[in-house]
Amino acid sequence: MYTHEELESIPEETVKIFRAVELRILDDIVRRIALTGEITSTADYQIQVLSKMGVDINDIKKYIQSQLIISNIQLENMIKEVIESGYVRDKALYDASNIEFIPFEDNLELQQIMTAVIETSKEDLNNLTKTLGFVINRNPITLTEYYQRNLTEATMQIVSGGMSYDQVLEKTVNELVNSGIRVIDYESGYHNRLEVAVRRAILGGVNRITEHISNENMKKLNTEYAEVSYHLTARPTHQVWQGRVYTKEELVTVCGLGTVTGLMGVNCYHHYGAFIPGVSKRMYTDEELDKMNEEANTPKSSRVYGGKEFTKYEATQQQRKLENNIRLLRYKIDLLQKGNADKEKIITYKARHTRFMNDYKFFSKEMGLKYQSNRINLSALKK
Repeated sequence: MYTHEELESIPEETVKIFRAVELRILDDIVRRIALTGEITSTADYQIQVLSKMGVDINDIKKYIQSQLIISNIQLENMIKEVIESGYVRDKALYDASNIEFIPFEDNLELQQIMTAVIETSKEDLNNLTKTLGFVINRNPITLTEYYQRNLTEATMQIVSGGMSYDQVLEKTVNELVNSGIRVIDYESGYHNRLEVAVRRAILGGVNRITEHISNENMKKLNTEYAEVSYHLTARPTHQVWQGRVYTKEELVTVCGLGTVTGLMGVNCYHHYGAFIPGVSKRMYTDEELDKMNEEANTPKSSRVYGGKEFTKYEATQQQRKLENNIRLLRYKIDLLQKGNADKEKIITYKARHTRFMNDYKFFSKEMGLKYQSNRINLSALKK
């Protein structure tokens, strides 16, 4: 069985690399706008600046590819480490049943499947980078289109004297960060934030491996039963079946295995493992699960939010919102600093960042949630 923390760690490490890709792209746009920092209305200067700012996305593409090499190596190592550790934990059932357990390194079939899934996950990540773009006023546009439109508009606003450099910089940074780099499916019009799409792609691959291992164990151990994992912050619709034992058929009919919203579906960190009645020992009894679910669903008051009450799941959703707000503020501060924005404006954003950080720390503590610095640490802010 794999822990919730182990499965969550796999996409998170790769997501951090893609956040760096996003920041690199935003950096480049701000750098180009910074070329127009001097306000003048002469036609010669406008032509000169626009020429210097000629849009060439090749350097961005090269950067993305260099980051993909790093993320692919990291992804492969993380998946292998988690899958191997979880696979070895199943050895006790084989020993108790007097059935030969094939060591991880000797299980050629599993090695082949894992290699295939890892390669598929790498390709999925590579495909994500081919449809990167922004969504402005609900309209998706490519990176190249955004460069051309935004840079020309920003340049003209500055050189014509219509807006100051600081006004244009702040307006552009806010639009960039609030919109965010998206992965866009132009045929369906569907789009996701980059890190959401990365997390979904990786978890999908890991779930395929874990499902294969579980099914093979059930077959070799000659059991129709499986125990579903438990984690404290499960969504309400998953709480009703997590941690309990089911037949293979019930995994589908009760837990929704194979559906988008069910067991091992989109963004689901649950999985299942072979269970032998009379041999296996459950992680939690039904009574313990009922008690833990009741505690998780009992609203807890938050002083950070003026006494507003949160269940455990609601608290994790609020924690995600705070993490997102902190990341967005860090993006803005970093970009404004690189664009040499007005110091007072940067101080204002830093004060807001400090307030959100304090809220995040206090809220996490009072709700009994783990403080997840890896979700908000992008790069050190300038003092």
